[in-house]
Amino acid sequence: MNRKLICTIASLNYFAQAKSLADSILKYNRNVDFFILIADKVYDNSIKDKIESVESIKKVFYVEDLPIENIVELEFKYDIVEFNTALKPFFLEYLLNRFDYDSVVYIDPDILLFNNLKKLFELQKSNSIILTPHLLDNTKNDKQIIDFLSYGIFNLGFISVKNDINGKRLLSWWKSILKDYCYLDLNRSLAWDQKWMDFAPALFDSVYILKDPGYNFAYWNMNERVITKRRNAFYVNSKYKLTFVHFSHYRPQYKDKIAYIDDFELRYKIRVTPEITEIFQTYYDTLMKNGYEYYSKLPYGFSCFDNGEPIQAAHRRLYGNLLRLNRHIGNPFETSSEDCFYNYSQKVFLNL
Repeated sequence: MNRKLICTIASLNYFAQAKSLADSILKYNRNVDFFILIADKVYDNSIKDKIESVESIKKVFYVEDLPIENIVELEFKYDIVEFNTALKPFFLEYLLNRFDYDSVVYIDPDILLFNNLKKLFELQKSNSIILTPHLLDNTKNDKQIIDFLSYGIFNLGFISVKNDINGKRLLSWWKSILKDYCYLDLNRSLAWDQKWMDFAPALFDSVYILKDPGYNFAYWNMNERVITKRRNAFYVNSKYKLTFVHFSHYRPQYKDKIAYIDDFELRYKIRVTPEITEIFQTYYDTLMKNGYEYYSKLPYGFSCFDNGEPIQAAHRRLYGNLLRLNRHIGNPFETSSEDCFYNYSQKVFLNL
């Protein structure tokens, strides 16, 4: 089978990023299918029609398409980032079971390709799991090393999983973990789906660590990777072609910043070169062309109770704690019944 599969997961407010990713994949790669999972409640058929008409996206899936028991529990107990990341192994396993692909590549929606993935597709033939580390050089900044003790060795904006026994074992294990533990809670050593992958090289066979600095170029490794440009192509550290850039924490409304994080520039001291400026300007222009101003304003469908009141982080954590105690209180979004979670939470918070 010659076709190759790449997928992403995004809520509606990130669809401009997802479309930009899809366009860049097809620009540099032939015979590639691109699928997307919408991790959101689509409340308007006109929005559904709009996203399903994008030519670079072969197929759109929705949360209800996945065979996840009690999906409402994940929708409520996780915030938008936790929910998107928790769905990864469920979506990847679903795709490998339903379709006849040899492997599936997951790429975050806030990534843009600048070159083809030929090297990756070759590596897929002989490796079950392919990961990219956050850093390749531990000499530049000790603070970065300390950060990734918390956030994980590998960046899960990218993962490749082969349709074999070993790849499916990883997905099954990952699913069982993320169903309950896909929180960002650094006090408990939890960092979404990502930190768990530190175990992959120890627990599973045929794990390949892709150390090409042209893959997953991002704010956290910019200081170890020098970008140059020759003949309209970008290179990393002179000899590696820039393959894809991860625009994590980039916000177009703050386009003068590489990443919109409090105190970020003080901690990481990014050297912004003309090449990096050009790359980020390209991304900004691409997002604007693909409807960022429209999609970024769409509300997250799992952000409120059915009475319109916003769901707070405390609600989500309380509900998650109840599930761990094996206490299930119906649909947590519902507010009309006397014994609903909403009324229960009001009483709990009143007594704190």
